[in-house]
Amino acid sequence: MSGLRARRPLVFRAPRWPRRTSAGVAANAARFNAFDNAVSTGAFAVLGPRSRASVPLTIDPAEFAATPALGVMVVGIENFSGKAEANLLRFGGEED
Repeated sequence: MSGLRARRPLVFRAPRWPRRTSAGVAANAARFNAFDNAVSTGAFAVLGPRSRASVPLTIDPAEFAATPALGVMVVGIENFSGKAEANLLRFGGEED
């Protein structure tokens, strides 16, 4: 039986934009365990104008070794669509 299960992480390839390879697909596959995340997901805060907040971020070292994340995405629903819609914060690197 195939499909998504707790001990069988999802493996996927995503289209890149702008397309940087002749195939238009990321060079490497990514792995994501939807049941046991390497990095916590779904944290949020409701803010007023010019406010700041912190949200918890946790890392599961064992799952991170099996399905490493490149970083986190911070999205503001009021932001413009396109690249300005989200901030991509890489682990050990600079934001996109």
